[in-house]
Amino acid sequence: SELANHEPGINERLAGGLHWLESWTCSNPYDLVIQYFDLFQKEGGLFVKDKITSLNRDHEGWRVKLGKDELFADHVVVALGPWSFQFIRDLGYKAHMVAKRGYHVCLRTEKLPKHPLLDFDHSCVFSPMDDGLRITTGAEFSSSDAPISMVQIDRAVSAAKVLLNIAGSVESEPWVGTRP
Repeated sequence: SELANHEPGINERLAGGLHWLESWTCSNPYDLVIQYFDLFQKEGGLFVKDKITSLNRDHEGWRVKLGKDELFADHVVVALGPWSFQFIRDLGYKAHMVAKRGYHVCLRTEKLPKHPLLDFDHSCVFSPMDDGLRITTGAEFSSSDAPISMVQIDRAVSAAKVLLNIAGSVESEPWVGTRP
């Protein structure tokens, strides 16, 4: 009954729930990334869009060759998702990465939950977002060119339809992405 009071949009009377008070959540990840990027530049960070042809470390720091130009930095972050492995390998560095694929979809609900909900039985999370209810699945270990399998996301959407009043889809199809 306490769970029903906290989350009145849940259709079923559940045995209970766990309220994790220190979870991090973000209702609009795009806006958050834009704010990080703006802060990065405000604090003196440099954004350059170009092809990196070499990346080397010496006693002075890192040298990054971009076409005809060269940049120097104390630190370099390679954040290319599943393409990081190939990028650093092409530059002569060794790293071991495994690719995994995730799925999510955004749905409209009659009443958004107040908090993210983790459904252990179906290995999915239902998160209230600015644009609707974001449903995410567990990871699928696969190569980035493997055929897409909708099994996990279909199962998660079915679970959401039992638990919440789903009013339609925000997106025409689920998002699928590979990450290291």
